[in-house]
Amino acid sequence: SSSPVVVDNAVVVQVENEVNSMAMGIDKRTGAELWHVDRPKRMNWSSPGVLRGAEHSLVLLQNGEYLSAHHPQTGEQAWRYEKGCSTIVSPVAVGDNVFVRSGSGTVKLLRKGTTPELEVAWDQPKLSSESASPVLHEGRIYTVNRAGVATCAREDTGAVVWQLRLKGPFWASPVLVGGKLYCFNHEGVCQVVELGEDAGKVVAQNELGDKVLGSPAVADDAMYVRSEGAVWKIAQP
Repeated sequence: SSSPVVVDNAVVVQVENEVNSMAMGIDKRTGAELWHVDRPKRMNWSSPGVLRGAEHSLVLLQNGEYLSAHHPQTGEQAWRYEKGCSTIVSPVAVGDNVFVRSGSGTVKLLRKGTTPELEVAWDQPKLSSESASPVLHEGRIYTVNRAGVATCAREDTGAVVWQLRLKGPFWASPVLVGGKLYCFNHEGVCQVVELGEDAGKVVAQNELGDKVLGSPAVADDAMYVRSEGAVWKIAQP
């Protein structure tokens, strides 16, 4: 269930299980292998993240043992965070900050100047998504846990601003479109959440009539959703 990411000229895939575990960089033009690294032989469903910098970008790989950053062209490890992370929720990076599901909640990691060392800026247990990855927007971080509680917190401090009960359960990650969160629950019900300064509000609800586990993708003014029986394209006429 791990999805590939494209960084510069490399397509990076992460495959981890109890038999053959690896991460690989593939040239997106030719399909040739750029690099290959062995990974721990344990089940892991999280997808790679991308930390984009002014000089170069790094690929983030996480599992139940650690989070590591790699150069996308060579696979060389740049740094490593020696604490266990989620094997489902994927890492999210904004600027020099990395947000990971670790321990009891979501952890914000900061770079120490120009060194490869990381420090924990905050750890917020209420940002405790079990499967959906977080969304960051205009200084706020948003999560939806499996039971259906949407939580908004300040990106700089981790302080919770508001929470909103949605109709769960949830496996898919929410997506941000037009300043609103689109949240598809397991039953295929999409709840559209307006992101207020002090509160969130459900402003629309749509039903596909089919179960949804995968996260939506947004491209070219359309949203694509994979349900159990079909792939849906949702767009304005």
